[in-house]
Amino acid sequence: MYAIETENIIKQYKNGVQALSGLSLSVKAGEIFSLLGKMGRGNPP
Repeated sequence: MYAIETENIIKQYKNGVQALSGLSLSVKAGEIFSLLGKMGRGNPP
């Protein structure tokens, strides 16, 4: 069973910076997951 399941996620900021492109992932219940951006804080430059 998955706690999180996504398919083809895209995130683009108003200034045109694309943070995610086609992200698909599945995280099972009880797993620990972290997603860090290029800057390590999740904010656009």
